[in-house]
Amino acid sequence: MQNDTLTSLAMLRVQVDRGADYFDYLIPFVSHALSKREAKTFIPEDIQSELLHEFGINIPQHSLTKILRRISKRTKAISIKDGVFHIEKTIHSAGFEEDRAKARQRQALVIKKLISFAKTRCKLDWDEAKCQSAILQFLRSFSVECLKAYSAGSALPTIQESASSSDYVVSAFLRDSYDSSTEVFESFLVILRGNMLANALLCDDLQSLEKKYDNVTFYLDTPFIMHLLGFWGEPAKRASGELLHLLKSLNGKIAIFNHTVDETRNVLRHAAAELEKATHVPHIMVRSLRRDGYRPVDLWTLEQQLPEFFSSRLIRVEPAPPYIDKYNIGETDLRDVIEDEIPSIIDSYLKK
Repeated sequence: MQNDTLTSLAMLRVQVDRGADYFDYLIPFVSHALSKREAKTFIPEDIQSELLHEFGINIPQHSLTKILRRISKRTKAISIKDGVFHIEKTIHSAGFEEDRAKARQRQALVIKKLISFAKTRCKLDWDEAKCQSAILQFLRSFSVECLKAYSAGSALPTIQESASSSDYVVSAFLRDSYDSSTEVFESFLVILRGNMLANALLCDDLQSLEKKYDNVTFYLDTPFIMHLLGFWGEPAKRASGELLHLLKSLNGKIAIFNHTVDETRNVLRHAAAELEKATHVPHIMVRSLRRDGYRPVDLWTLEQQLPEFFSSRLIRVEPAPPYIDKYNIGETDLRDVIEDEIPSIIDSYLKK
């Protein structure tokens, strides 16, 4: 897995050099995974696990769904219905294996030189697996400092021997490469930049942030709760669960207002009543529930279990704050402001 991750970081940097937006950086990885699939029908979670297994990168469900939709729109190679994707024709990943081979060559060069450096300079018997682990650990801790120093043309940061032994060895190796071997240093830099891009795109290393959300509370609305309950299908449920997990991992607090709980109960009751009808129901959410096999009794039971549902996910229920008249704005006043401001904004944009 570590071997695959280092290769993927180097490949990611290559994609960025070619120019695109951040979803396009990841499309080659997704297209390659699709091209190898035997099963023609899949959900985003299938591709997510395959990408993690082969490349060591974990793309969030919501982002992965957007990438799949982009591939579908551009190539017509995949179709989607009710959250399920189907491969309609062969998907090509031109140049991918060539990029992968080059990335592995860069990685092999860095690993070989690091093994030699550890042995001759530090009297350490490191094998390939140990080198890969040490590099990943170093990248998690010092990517920003190293890239900032290199970009500014200043000295690379010095790591004291009192730091973890592997961080010290990799740091000393990097400084030595900077002084003596442009090829090795540039290869390491490609991996380092790829790691930073992966953090920006995939949020894999957010735990290392100094500033988190200790004093921030995120309030969920009723549509999000419906996704979290699975009323819009399993993919939407997993995506909302991922977001909740991410916020908690950054020490954010999750809450809902008591009127949101009331709205959720009303939605459950209305949906249960609609499911009891034998006729076709026009609302897409109710059709989704019926397709997934929900019965009215399931929704009645869920309504009774809402307090446990929220508490088990550490979602606090809070009273809504009082209205403060001076901050209220009527619909007429809001419309007037919009009508006044929007034309000037458009004119300003057109003049640029």
